[in-house]
Order: sequence, then C-alpha cells, then structure tokens
Amino acid sequence: MTSEKNFSGSSLNDDQIVNLGQMAAEALNNPIFRIEYDQLSAKYYQKWINADEAHTKEMSFLKAKHIVLGEIMRDFAGMVEHAERVYAQIKEKNSPQAQENRRLDEQGFGLNYGKEAAS
Repeated sequence: MTSEKNFSGSSLNDDQIVNLGQMAAEALNNPIFRIEYDQLSAKYYQKWINADEAHTKEMSFLKAKHIVLGEIMRDFAGMVEHAERVYAQIKEKNSPQAQENRRLDEQGFGLNYGKEAAS
C-alpha cells in the first residue's frame, strides 16, 4: 500500500499518523470531494476513450490523469486504514489491562506458566 510505505518511511509519530488518517477520512466523506472526483474521473476517462488514436501524447496524458485520481483515492483509503491500526495499537497499549499486564511482566508475575497449552 503506497500510503503505508509513506508512513513507515517517514518520521511521523503515532499522533500525526492518526491525525492524517482523520483528515483523509474527512476528505473521503466530504460530498464535494467525492463529486469532484467522480466528475473528473468520468471526464478524463471519456476524453481518453474519445481521443483520436493519432494523438498518443494527449491519450497518454489523459490516461495518466485518470490513473492519478484513482491513486489519490487509494492513498487516502490506505492512510485511513493505517491510522485505524495505529489508533487500535495506542488504545490497546493504554488500556488498564495492558498496563497491568506490563507491570506484572516487569515484576515477573505476569508469566502464564502452565496456563497455556504448549504447542
């Protein structure tokens, strides 16, 4: 996923990733963004289909525009998914049960000797 590669290769902290995901979700859910995307996508695709075969440069440019629109939507969706995973990790990490388990593990009392079947 393109956006996840951007996130993992950057110096963004968890809060920034979650904020970017929220902004991407807001954009995806914004009716004007969706209307504009649909109109531009249809327009570029139709122009590309109707372009004269002799105009290969124009056809390539229109196809590239259409592809880029799709990539933007996939990237935004990927940002939202990645932010949701990071948020779930933060939430789990900060849960009282997880904090108690870490405290017990640090003291050596959180080990589950004999409670889980050996595989």
